[in-house]
Amino acid sequence: MTHASKIVAFSVLASLGSNASFALAQTAPAAANEDPDAAPDDAPSGGADADQLVQVIQAAALTGNADGARAISRLLVNGIPPRAAAAGLDALGVLGRPEGAGAVLRFLEHRRASLRRHAVAAAQAIHSPELVAALASKLRDSDQRVRTEAAAALAEVGGAREVPISFAAFERDVDAMNGAAGSPFAHELAKLIARVGTAEHVTRLLTFLRRAPFATMSDALTIAVRRRDIPDALKVRIVNDVGNLATPGVRGFLTAIADAPRDFGVPASRAARTAADRISASE
Repeated sequence: MTHASKIVAFSVLASLGSNASFALAQTAPAAANEDPDAAPDDAPSGGADADQLVQVIQAAALTGNADGARAISRLLVNGIPPRAAAAGLDALGVLGRPEGAGAVLRFLEHRRASLRRHAVAAAQAIHSPELVAALASKLRDSDQRVRTEAAAALAEVGGAREVPISFAAFERDVDAMNGAAGSPFAHELAKLIARVGTAEHVTRLLTFLRRAPFATMSDALTIAVRRRDIPDALKVRIVNDVGNLATPGVRGFLTAIADAPRDFGVPASRAARTAADRISASE
């Protein structure tokens, strides 16, 4: 370990007490010839420093409390090798504590895309308001994987205030689509819009039904039809508009709604049964 890393790491261990020391003692060192920082876009860096820092991080994570999250955050903001930083971000995500938000926020802007992806996962787990807002900003990240993983995180933890920026990103992506498979990015954004958007947002989303592949839209429209606060009239419109596509994939969507009136509402289920039967009769 470098002198600076030793000072920070051992001050962290001292603050955590005997449980952390025991956990560190139980962690086997990495093999001498192991590349400690091997990652798709990370050059090796740190050598034994990374191994020992990962051990300190594991010890801090085992505490499961605010002190552990603060300790890992101190290591991260001090500056550590990429593999250790990835382990630290993952540990903050497992802990899911707000004390880790500041460090995660910094790493969402890290120059390494791989570490931004780890930060996205941690931000989803912690999902404090500032981290959710930061996830929305990652929809314009320079790395496609970061953008897609940020969209997936927002699909789970985003709120109504993230809908406008998500809709703008969704529309840009749909306009740029090539091929029938669609885009995981747009698929996740559509889910967010359907989950927390207003009835007006859902109505607007429906207008993309023939512009985007159905695979991009189907999960989002299922979410919308399941919502208790969406009017039955809009649910029936969704079902009928989907039924008008009359493709094999559409029948499965309709049948799932038709078979579960308690989940989707009786009017939507009846409309789905009628549309599914119409497709079957035409085949």
